[in-house]
Amino acid sequence: MIGRVLQQEGTYGLTFPLILRSDGTKFGKSEDGAIWLSASMLSPYKFYQHFIGISDANVIVFLKKLAFLILEKFSELEEGMRKLGYVPNSVPSKLAEEVNCFVHGEEGLEALRAT
Repeated sequence: MIGRVLQQEGTYGLTFPLILRSDGTKFGKSEDGAIWLSASMLSPYKFYQHFIGISDANVIVFLKKLAFLILEKFSELEEGMRKLGYVPNSVPSKLAEEVNCFVHGEEGLEALRAT
């Protein structure tokens, strides 16, 4: 269809597997708690807060799919969650920062830190 409409050969697409929560439900706009990438639809602050609220059961899975970290960092964060003295929300906070920086840029993240 794209080739016919645009009158060109060789159309390409990109797919990504569904992101699922630990209970098997999908993470997407048709589900409750949908998020928007556009700051006009969802403020960067609310976007950040959404990821802070991710359960511990989901946070490492989401980090692996949504963050650009070296592989060792994922293991380090996951192990840290199991240790005595784990600071609650520290790993979801890392997820929120990584995703927010990717979507809203370093400026957006700095603006959040300033509030």
